[in-house]
Amino acid sequence: MEVDGPAGSKRRRADEGAVEIDEVATVGGDQPKRVHSTAIVAAPGARTAIIAAPPPMAPPPSHGEGRTSSLEAPILLLTGHAAPVYCVKFSPDGRHLATAGKDKQILLWNVYGESDNYGTLAGHKNAVLDIAWSADGTRLYSVSADRAGAIWDAETGAKMRTLSGAGKIVNACSVAASQAGGGAELVAVGGDDGTLRVYDGRSRAPAHTLPTGLPILALALSADAGSVWVGGIDPCVRQWELRRGAPLLQLAGHAEPVTGLALSADGTRLLSAGMDHTGAACVGWCV
Repeated sequence: MEVDGPAGSKRRRADEGAVEIDEVATVGGDQPKRVHSTAIVAAPGARTAIIAAPPPMAPPPSHGEGRTSSLEAPILLLTGHAAPVYCVKFSPDGRHLATAGKDKQILLWNVYGESDNYGTLAGHKNAVLDIAWSADGTRLYSVSADRAGAIWDAETGAKMRTLSGAGKIVNACSVAASQAGGGAELVAVGGDDGTLRVYDGRSRAPAHTLPTGLPILALALSADAGSVWVGGIDPCVRQWELRRGAPLLQLAGHAEPVTGLALSADGTRLLSAGMDHTGAACVGWCV
């Protein structure tokens, strides 16, 4: 790990497989504001993933005047991956970070303190293309170019279950609590075969299988697990109702494939990212 410290210190150019944690502020009046949890991942094939660090649930004291987070330094470089990084996700409490990519591994990091790599999840046979944390932060979900998904114990690193059934590369996953209660979670996965599959975390077989007709690149499962937002190779975002297995809403605004989706906690706002080369690369929606 290399740290970009006070003025005058040198910053090494990010190497292949590296991840940067950047301290980011938005300015309102004369006072900087803390950033919320977010992760911005470079396109597949890029050498780095740049992320904005979130505050923990109970922010520790700031490290110096003008700082907007409690990172060890304004910029931290995390090295450990042996190939390009494709996805970066914060844990629900903002204290941990999961990264994954072409080297088939998922690395777990502490965000604060030394930002050390405290765990490695290995088991996929091809590049890991998306990851998602469980609501309590004890499990991780992943999907891969090996045509399968997996559920991991984030504390021990053990693989708990394999999610099979996809005939082609699986590009995206999203997690929400099941309406059945009892601590169960649903995970939605989608990929190049254009089929949306929703699994109960306790079963290997999908609870819902919905053919969307187009390769899927991004997913966002609603908090009540009643519907899922889908982005793919066409420039539209669609909401699918799981119980009826039918589309509810279609959002048009991108000019190129939609590669990322994020839904607000209350389900009223959606952020979509696409491959657009104009001003519509990221679009916010009131839904």
